[in-house]
Amino acid sequence: MGWILVALGGVSIVLSLAINPAASWHATQAWKYRNPEAAEPSDAAYLGQRLGGIVAGIVLIMVGFAVNTATSGNALGRSNSRPAAEKVIQLLGTTTFGSVELAMNADPHPPLKDFQADLRDYISSYASQVSLHDYPAAQLSISDDHAQGATHLFTLAAARGKRYCLRVDETGPGIPQVVASIKGVPPMVSGYRVPITATLTDGACTAK
Repeated sequence: MGWILVALGGVSIVLSLAINPAASWHATQAWKYRNPEAAEPSDAAYLGQRLGGIVAGIVLIMVGFAVNTATSGNALGRSNSRPAAEKVIQLLGTTTFGSVELAMNADPHPPLKDFQADLRDYISSYASQVSLHDYPAAQLSISDDHAQGATHLFTLAAARGKRYCLRVDETGPGIPQVVASIKGVPPMVSGYRVPITATLTDGACTAK
């Protein structure tokens, strides 16, 4: 709304000075003189006022437009936080690393008990990265998370009270990441790449 008022002010200057500077002078300046006709500006002076009015009007309109663009951009960034949450999914990818607590004794396809914590660390890191570099106004963070078997749910909080449910499903067993073994010692599993799919829905996650 502010930019509209500024633009209207610019238009009024154009109308009063550019279109009829003489009328503007008589309305605002003539009363100061006993003999207004003798003090009235010359045609050249009126031409200068006309040009000045046009320039001033254009400048004010451009300033108003710039203010509106900046305001609209900030409002869009605050309200349009879903693309930021979708960017987190993109960064998460289709396979995510899961840590192994006891590498030497790890089963080739373990039930990754700490995978929820691993996911939370990754998603939290990506949310911070996206909020810092890609969508500064989104202000993404994890407000809640819980696991349901091979399904992992994370509620992403965003600016202006927005909430998104990021659901991660394990789509297969972990793929071992093996460190080369020493002769005579079984290969050591250092971690697992876990195949996943991730989806996003509006609103906080709800446990079932």
